Amino acid sequence: MQKSLKRGISTLTLAAAIAGVTSGAYAQQSPAADQAPVSAASESRAAADDLASDQDVIVTGSRIMANGFQAPTPVTVVSTEQLQRTAPGTIAEGLNQLPQFAGSRSNTTPGGLGNTPSTGNYLNLRNLGSLRTLVLLDGQRLPPTSYEGITDSNIIPQALIQRVEVVTGGASAAYGSDAVSGVINYVLDTKYNGAKGQIQYGKTEYGDAPTLKANFAFGTNITDRIHVLGSYDHYETKGIVGNESRPLGRFNWLRTGAGTQANPYREFQNVRFSNASYGTQISTANPATVPGTTNPFPLRGYEFLPGGLAVPMDLGTPTGSAGASVGGNGPVVLGRSLTGTQNTEQLFGRVDFEVTSDLQAFAQFSYTDSFASSISVGSGTQVGDFRIFTDNAFIADSTRAILQAAGVQSFIGSRIQADQPPKLQELFQKAGIFVSGLRGKLGEYNWDVGYSHGETRLKSSHYGNFNNQRYYAGLDAVKNAQGQIVCRITITNPGLLDDCIPFNIFGNGSPSQASYDYISQSADFAVKQKMDIFTANLSGEVLQLPAGALSVAVGAEYRSQSLVQTSNADPSQPIDLTGIRTSPNPFLLKFNSTNVGATSAKQNVKEAYIELAIPLLKDAPFAQELSLNAAGRYTDYSTSGSVKTWKLGASWTPVDSIRFRATRSRDIRAPTLNELFAATNSGQVAFLDVHTNTNARLTTINTGNPNLTPELADTFTAGAVFSPSFVPRLQFSVDYYKIKIKDAIGTPNQQQIYDECEASRGTAGVCSTIIRPFPWENTTPANFPTRRLSFPINQSSVEISGLDFEISYRAEFNGGIVSDSSTLDIRLIGGQLFDYLTQNDPKSRVLQTDNSGNNSKTRVNLAFNYRDGPIGLSTQTRYIGKRKKTQDPSLFYADGYSNDIPSRMYTDATASYRFERYGGNFEAYFTVTNLFDRDPPLIPGGGQPGQPYPTNTLVYDIFGRTYTAGIRFRF
Repeated sequence: MQKSLKRGISTLTLAAAIAGVTSGAYAQQSPAADQAPVSAASESRAAADDLASDQDVIVTGSRIMANGFQAPTPVTVVSTEQLQRTAPGTIAEGLNQLPQFAGSRSNTTPGGLGNTPSTGNYLNLRNLGSLRTLVLLDGQRLPPTSYEGITDSNIIPQALIQRVEVVTGGASAAYGSDAVSGVINYVLDTKYNGAKGQIQYGKTEYGDAPTLKANFAFGTNITDRIHVLGSYDHYETKGIVGNESRPLGRFNWLRTGAGTQANPYREFQNVRFSNASYGTQISTANPATVPGTTNPFPLRGYEFLPGGLAVPMDLGTPTGSAGASVGGNGPVVLGRSLTGTQNTEQLFGRVDFEVTSDLQAFAQFSYTDSFASSISVGSGTQVGDFRIFTDNAFIADSTRAILQAAGVQSFIGSRIQADQPPKLQELFQKAGIFVSGLRGKLGEYNWDVGYSHGETRLKSSHYGNFNNQRYYAGLDAVKNAQGQIVCRITITNPGLLDDCIPFNIFGNGSPSQASYDYISQSADFAVKQKMDIFTANLSGEVLQLPAGALSVAVGAEYRSQSLVQTSNADPSQPIDLTGIRTSPNPFLLKFNSTNVGATSAKQNVKEAYIELAIPLLKDAPFAQELSLNAAGRYTDYSTSGSVKTWKLGASWTPVDSIRFRATRSRDIRAPTLNELFAATNSGQVAFLDVHTNTNARLTTINTGNPNLTPELADTFTAGAVFSPSFVPRLQFSVDYYKIKIKDAIGTPNQQQIYDECEASRGTAGVCSTIIRPFPWENTTPANFPTRRLSFPINQSSVEISGLDFEISYRAEFNGGIVSDSSTLDIRLIGGQLFDYLTQNDPKSRVLQTDNSGNNSKTRVNLAFNYRDGPIGLSTQTRYIGKRKKTQDPSLFYADGYSNDIPSRMYTDATASYRFERYGGNFEAYFTVTNLFDRDPPLIPGGGQPGQPYPTNTLVYDIFGRTYTAGIRFRF
């Protein structure tokens, strides 16, 4: 091993040791043709012990594995050791801290209403969407785990991951379709011998979100020709419930207003509902007269106490948003999970068999069982959602008399269900993956064939959903001939809902447990997906040119995929409201949220590719090396037709200390089965309708779109790698990238559609997706939308550009505190985003979001790693530059309210100590993340008072200072 390390180490590998993060600039530095391949262990001296393996690999960012070949594609290589230092949770969490990643989903983004469940880690390169990021395991495509078609990185055996290779540019021609923003390739240590493990425990400064991680792996040679490998991983973390668990969430911050010049955005704390109460408010809208009469509407804005008596409310000070006020005694939404709970168990096994010296076979199987849960709603909102008749048996006689004297027969009520049991969302995910293959040599050519089968199952249960038929029937409570309080439907329509239990909505705590049990059910849906993949590859040198060998790789792939989705709620049809008069909304679904339909779909995909490495010059004046890299791929989808992708790149080394590289590629992503054939699903969201100045719950209907076509992306990268001879061990790389996606598949931002419709005064085509009872010109509350339609389309374009850069240096000292030598590794890795432009359709505005939403114009990571014999000290500082709350020029903040978001800097620190006991090597470590306990910046959002946490949880740390202690061992 020491020989291998010494033989492979170069200035490249020294730089790779710094922070364990190596850019493609360094990853591309393959050894000379007369040298052995670079050992994975030699990528990092600091990580050498962790990466102990006899397996030789070459990191090239291409399918060609040839000595001396340097592909022009930028690649970032991350060692497992560094990922564990900076993010003790999961490897995916560590990857997500790199500047190239933005907008990834994890347990810190619970599913909300349950229609988009989130369990595990779904990585997102360039914030272009997880669907545009191809996830591989040892170069093999992994099956989707989510019904959306994306893959949870937690299904990969964490204990055996040796490193992660991230291709940060278009790679569809080389690696396969869907690699628009890049490729994440997890590389396992398949030749590992011995036993190793880890156990750790962590908790935040606030005493919550405890995390337990444990794993064990072993590898051994049964015979000279048979090697077996196995591992077990366990990871669990408890969620954080309620915004009040963190300082920013304790003051009910909310952004109010419409963002227009007439009603600009403002930000307030202590914002409460003024159009609802915990005990039901009489919230009939203006005009404040009884329908059909000239009588003033009595008791408007009053709330009910237990016993059915209506009393005045302190409605606070109005804001720029309907139904939201500052102060008063109005309610707020309580109890939603800030982060979710997650539990993952993972088993992995592999057998390698050397049939002959030129023929090897292998088979491996992995199984993952994941559970996630979160509270989507702690106190349900029923704002303007129900009609109460004055003959309701639960209304106090004195209040009824006032209403009936004015001619009131019914009124609209609004309530925040603080007495409702929390609505719990539970997600169960199981994933099984079998992979087998043969590889060998045919003369001077390397070949391999493989087969894999992946099967994933997801079950979502959203408890506490109101069955709308039962709920609205229970609200209409009257007295029967015997003077008993019963549901009116049992009198007027016997036989429909004879088991109906009256629901007393008047007064906080008034509904009985029996009535809640009657209306509350679980909204369930399940998704089963299968993928079978057959692959064949051949590579080698086909021709000797003056500058070296012409290398080629060819291959083919066939995969079939199926999706079956079942549900207990079909949202394609409204429910039967026969005999029910309390619902003001004629388009009601079975549940008040999480209505997911049933569907099934299949597709098969055929792919064939060729890749060439063409040396042009070698050891020439001003061209120590000049080569081309070209690739082409043909892909045929049974569902959306055929497409062609290609890549052309060049690598030029004029002198020893500098190398230039550039690529131009055409990449594609085809629509997923879910995007094409998703069943109708529906949920409700709080919506401020500026058109009618009404804040109420809006039903959103989501469907698939079978008319989608593949999206096309044009990618250009250009960069340079510097390793000056006059400063040994110093390296610098810089890469420019530009990705333009045409006919991009995506669901348009609903707020953008709404704003565009308003700006066009109802004439824009997108207005057809907002369904109102009356023509657009009607601005009364009666014209609040009954529903909103949402489906994926081939959007006009998405265009991003930016710069990736890295600087690294290793200092070596003759002495240390406790040893004869020590090292200090320093690495700065950063990204500068120039543009992030989106356009819904050719007639829409082009929106710039390069420094808002989930995007950050400037992100930099700076790492220091010091090693002195058994002692290790490391820090990582992450910098997120100043950003904007919105970059939409049509949206405005009022004077005195800033659109700016200040920069944030987070520092993590780890101390470790290595020692030997019982014949094994141990390392004890202690990590503190967010060392200085920096709160995230205050970014109040819109929505319901009390519900949104006032920051962007996908960009900033919401956990606070967190302590983790653990131990690793190896025998």
